[in-house]
Amino acid sequence: MATSGSTNFTANANDIIAVALRQCGVLGEGEDMTDEQRSETILPLNMLVKTWQAAGLYLSAVKTAYLFPEVGKNDHKLTNSVVYSRQGDFTGSSDLSIKDQYAYGPLQTYTLTDEWTGTQGDGNWVYYSTTELTEGIQVGDLVGIYNATEATREWGQVTAHEDVSGEYRFQVTGGSGSTIPAAVGDTIYVLTKKAPRPLKILEAYVRQAGQVSDIPIDVVSRNEYDALSTKQSTGIPNQIHYDPQRDSGICSIWPQTDDPRTYITLRIKAPIEDFDAGTDEVDLPQEWLLPLAMNLALLMAPSYGVPAEDFKKIALLADMYYNMVFDFEQETETSVYFQPGY
Repeated sequence: MATSGSTNFTANANDIIAVALRQCGVLGEGEDMTDEQRSETILPLNMLVKTWQAAGLYLSAVKTAYLFPEVGKNDHKLTNSVVYSRQGDFTGSSDLSIKDQYAYGPLQTYTLTDEWTGTQGDGNWVYYSTTELTEGIQVGDLVGIYNATEATREWGQVTAHEDVSGEYRFQVTGGSGSTIPAAVGDTIYVLTKKAPRPLKILEAYVRQAGQVSDIPIDVVSRNEYDALSTKQSTGIPNQIHYDPQRDSGICSIWPQTDDPRTYITLRIKAPIEDFDAGTDEVDLPQEWLLPLAMNLALLMAPSYGVPAEDFKKIALLADMYYNMVFDFEQETETSVYFQPGY
């Protein structure tokens, strides 16, 4: 007998709520939930997954993001606000250009060498080949353009993309609403989307222009960061402190970078995405679907007057399934360090 060949099973908020309500005896066989039941349950569902964030979901929540710090700046906001709202970060700037960026990868970078840009007489288009952007590019991607002549970098979003006789090109619109031009010799950085405010920064690595390897950065406490020497020192960042705050986390680096091509790779503990609608899928791996449904049932059981004996059964199953997956994550997310003997 053949297997399905697929491993992409998932569930949305409606599915999780329905399983939970059936465990509570609220829904009978073949019975659908009402809109009122859905609206009353999606709030505790969101509260549940947000509480789980504090429990240490490692594999499910650890992601890689990239910070391109602004030259001459220590503190950088890490927020999932749309790119244009970040104009206000640059108090005193004479323009609306975006000088730093915090986003998810994959990070793609290349130097613009296509002379076709000049022959077309249209510097508003950025040209590339599929060997340069192996992950492709699409409207909405975040692009930073390092101007090699002026030694500056500006960020924007891809607003147009096309294939002209086998030549691929795209346009980037900056924070001022104008197209950002690119010339031969400029460096192009491509990211996919804004990253959310991290719960924690677990690891950090810095990469300088022209280098192919990353240098580890120490993630330090507030006291350690405050004790550092003159904050206006410039060079290669080697210390980083993160204050999560409520809306926008503040990532403080030391020393300030003096090269706009320098970027920092962050291993972050990311928040679990919200359920804004019943059709939103669960932002967790498959193995968490059953623990989520059973723990939601446990959370809702008192509201529906579930008998004590049935409540104990739900509690037992909720605890068992949660610990099963939680223990799996702890065992898998381990590191082995080798230290030379003396």
